[in-house]
Amino acid sequence: MSKKVMLIDDDQEFLAILTERLEIRGFEVAPFASAKKALERLPQSTFDVIILDLQMPEMDGLQTLERLSEMAADLPILLLTAHATVAKGVRAMKLGAADVLEKPV
Repeated sequence: MSKKVMLIDDDQEFLAILTERLEIRGFEVAPFASAKKALERLPQSTFDVIILDLQMPEMDGLQTLERLSEMAADLPILLLTAHATVAKGVRAMKLGAADVLEKPV
């Protein structure tokens, strides 16, 4: 049985490439270009992991992480960012992120 990944990133090109690469490796991927749409979908689906971009319009990754942690506290959440700072990494871990990874991955 393949693992289900929720992938959230506002960069359409990156979203498509990472989705393709994960699917090639046997993952089932649900890509979302909007954190709000992903949050709406979460209660209706089961995922094994969430991969989340840090810098997004409307709702950034840290705000999204906070909401996701409330909705699915036991679900591992990985943050991806091209704009990593120690402060953001520490805050993300305190909010429940399993790890913070720097783009490109």
